[in-house]
Amino acid sequence: GAGAGYLIYLRQKSMLAVPFDPGTSTVTGLPQPILDDVASITLSTPGDFAVSDNGTLVYLSGAGEIKRSIFWLDSAGERQPLHPAPGFYNGLRFSPDGRRLAFGDGDPLKDQNLWVQDIETNTLVRVTSVPGASHSPVWFPDGKHILFGVWNQPNAGLFWTRADGAGEPRQLLKQEGIAPSTISPDGT
Repeated sequence: GAGAGYLIYLRQKSMLAVPFDPGTSTVTGLPQPILDDVASITLSTPGDFAVSDNGTLVYLSGAGEIKRSIFWLDSAGERQPLHPAPGFYNGLRFSPDGRRLAFGDGDPLKDQNLWVQDIETNTLVRVTSVPGASHSPVWFPDGKHILFGVWNQPNAGLFWTRADGAGEPRQLLKQEGIAPSTISPDGT
């Protein structure tokens, strides 16, 4: 029906998709494997992937290597390297318009920074440089700012910064162990 799509889930490192109708909350077919190498930071965390509103899927490869590459799978099912240089990536999040990808690179518990990659121009901008580990990027609805957490430093907490890398990150809340996951539609 109208609005039907797929429910995507992981079983170990394999990603499966099953036809799903959100209007009736029912599965309408059989699951099919679409990827077999989706990585996660640890065995207890889910795989690291994101899907944009236009159907583009981005994920971290996980063929057992410590360093990983970022790949994307378009709506036609074509797999392409998006950020092929191996690194310690995680926290993949598409911008609201689906044209940019925010992600962490570095040790997520010690000294990670956040980056934004423009998918169309393939340009890369570092958006954090605060001490400690910047993690869990969440885009503001305007696509101009990113909310994120920082730990492993005396001023750990919740921060925000410009998505174009200009200016310095600003702290919103001082609290150890905080990890944002979403923001209200109006950005407040």
